[in-house]
Amino acid sequence: MRIQFLLLLLCFLLNMESWGAGKHFSVRCKQKVIDGNSAYYENRLHSYFFSMEIISDSEGTKHEYQKYGYTFIQAIPEERYAIRLHNPMPVRVAVNLMIDGLNSISGNPSSPSSGTKWLMDPHSSILIRGWQVNEIALRRFYFTTIEDSYALWQSHRLGQNLTIKCGVISAAYFWSKDELEEYFAKNPIYRKPSPVVPYSRKGVSPEMLKEDKMMHQEENRAGTGMGEKDSHPVESVHFDYNMGMYQDRDMLKIFYDFGYPKPIYRPYQPRNENPFEEKFAPEKP
Repeated sequence: MRIQFLLLLLCFLLNMESWGAGKHFSVRCKQKVIDGNSAYYENRLHSYFFSMEIISDSEGTKHEYQKYGYTFIQAIPEERYAIRLHNPMPVRVAVNLMIDGLNSISGNPSSPSSGTKWLMDPHSSILIRGWQVNEIALRRFYFTTIEDSYALWQSHRLGQNLTIKCGVISAAYFWSKDELEEYFAKNPIYRKPSPVVPYSRKGVSPEMLKEDKMMHQEENRAGTGMGEKDSHPVESVHFDYNMGMYQDRDMLKIFYDFGYPKPIYRPYQPRNENPFEEKFAPEKP
C-alpha cells in the first residue's frame, strides 16, 4: 500500500502543471578566495537559473505542461500576452528574445547571438508586451493562426519561409566575463574552496533532432500576430559581452499550440514589398 501511494505521488509530481520555464546554465570564471591571511583566485564553476514566463492579459501567468518532452502552453486565438524575463546574475545581461524565430526588436530572423537584445540590470525582471516598431512604441503579441502570423507576413515580405519556427518563444542570455569576474573579486569567498567538479559542454544534444521533427507537425500549430500599438519608449546603448548562450540548445524555450479543438483559420493577403534591414520590427498592417 505504501509503495502504491509513493508511485501515485510520483506520477502526480511528474504530470503537475508549472509556471515559469527555466534552466540552469553554468559558467566558469575567476573567483577570489580568502583563506585566513592569504588571498588567491580560483577558476570556479558558477550555476544560475534563468527563467521566463508567458503572461496572458486575461488569465495571468500561463500554465505550463510537458508535451513531447518539452515545455508547452496552450494558446487561445486572439489572446494578448507578454513575456517576463528574469536575470538571476549579479551583473548586467543582454537578452535576445525571439518569437517564432523572429527577433522581438528588429522583427528579423536571427541566431541566438546575432539579434538585437534587451539589456537587463543585475537580479532584475522585465516585461516585453509586443514587437518594438520604433523608439516609442510596440505592437502587442497575440496568439493566432499561421496564416495571420507576423512570421508569415515577414515570409512574403523577405521572400523566405519563416514560419518553420512558429509556435516557439525563446530567449538567449549574454554577459561580460570582465564584469562577472570583477563582481567575484569584490565579493570573495571567506573559506577554503571545495574541489572543483570538471565540467564540459561538448557535444550536440540529440534533442535538437527531436525538436526539428516536432516543429514540422502541422496539427494545431499556432503563431504570434502583430496587434494594436502601445507606448513603449526605448533607447539604444552599447554593451560588450563575450559569454552566454551561443548555441541553440542553451536557449530557454517555451512551445505553444492551440490544442483541441482546432481554431477557425482566417484568410491572409500577402503584400509585395522589397526586403531590407531595419532597426525595429516592420509594422504589419
